[in-house]
Amino acid sequence: MAGSTPSSLKLYVRATLAIASATALGDFICQRMGHDDGKWVWDKHRTGRMFAVGMFMGPLSQKFHTTIELVLPGNSNRRVMEKVFVNTLTGPLFISANFTVNTLLQGKTMSDAKDRIINDVPGTFARGTLYWPIISGLQFKLVLLQYRPIFGSMATVLWNTYLSSVGNKAEIEIVDPAHIIDNLSVSAARRMSTEAVYREHGVWGDDD
Repeated sequence: MAGSTPSSLKLYVRATLAIASATALGDFICQRMGHDDGKWVWDKHRTGRMFAVGMFMGPLSQKFHTTIELVLPGNSNRRVMEKVFVNTLTGPLFISANFTVNTLLQGKTMSDAKDRIINDVPGTFARGTLYWPIISGLQFKLVLLQYRPIFGSMATVLWNTYLSSVGNKAEIEIVDPAHIIDNLSVSAARRMSTEAVYREHGVWGDDD
């Protein structure tokens, strides 16, 4: 048991750095895609802020997902559906926490964060439910544990890039691409946490 602590800490650090990096990369892509006129200037401060948001939410999300894996162990079809369902139900809570952190890092107040939650959480959550349940289902069922952080990060960046592209072509107003990234960073971070659970508790296999 004593030897498991360093390994667990390493997994937390690796997952957090991976999701923070993916969040920052997603913000960079969003900024770049929104400026095709040759006058683009990279807002490094905003990208750094999104990296900080990912660093904050990573451990919290992983701890939450660790609990889910302990309560719902295994990768049977039933277990996969249950995990996806729980992830979906708790999504608004994590998105709200994410928006709050991002808003405060911008130097705004809790009142501003509350307004952002009321205005932006429903739409962001709705968009996420069109994509992430499918990704998480495939991940829980098919992706090897050691590759789940990489898979989750790739899915985050790809989804964010897709939303930015569609929003520009359709001339849909997106107040701040970082709003979308917040949701994605939460989802990916929660998916990254699965490896830590199985490494610590040795839980794997079908559970009908």
